[in-house]
Amino acid sequence: FGGGSSHDFGRWFREADLATLARSRPDLSTRYTERAADLAGGLGPATVLVLCTNQPLAGPTRELVEQHLQAGGSLLAYHPGTWRNWASWESLSRDWLGGASESHEPLREFDVELSDAGWSWLAPRESSSQRRFPIVDELYRFAPEDGAVQMRVLAEGVSRDGGARYPVLWTTRPGEARVAGLTLGHDGD
Repeated sequence: FGGGSSHDFGRWFREADLATLARSRPDLSTRYTERAADLAGGLGPATVLVLCTNQPLAGPTRELVEQHLQAGGSLLAYHPGTWRNWASWESLSRDWLGGASESHEPLREFDVELSDAGWSWLAPRESSSQRRFPIVDELYRFAPEDGAVQMRVLAEGVSRDGGARYPVLWTTRPGEARVAGLTLGHDGD
């Protein structure tokens, strides 16, 4: 589910991301929409909802997402979906994501560093993968919230302007739901 401002949603989140999924997992059924009404019939228990939007979302759409998660569904909050876009939807950041982003560094190079958990989960066995690598993106200043669902941070972004560290990839397990957050992904790079 995408759409909104500040990104070329059609090019990157629809065309590029769906093509990547089709190449890597042709067995999956995937679709992209920017229409909230399209979510009503498509959030079954096997659905992974990718929330990559910053468009206004009304109460019924929020309720659908929350019902999906309460029923044990899965959510990937992807780049703009990790932003504090919806002031009156505190439960998204507190109960499901563990926090939110309200600002970011300019589009520029910074480092991504895998945590011990991220290294063991993401790096293939006997791989020459690096635990720390550079990327050009927006370093979201994701801030965990006090009293929020516990996060398992898999990777942090490390600013080259002062060394500040922010989660860029994490998971949460609120109840039976499976939730992941990924702040990376501003554009094709």
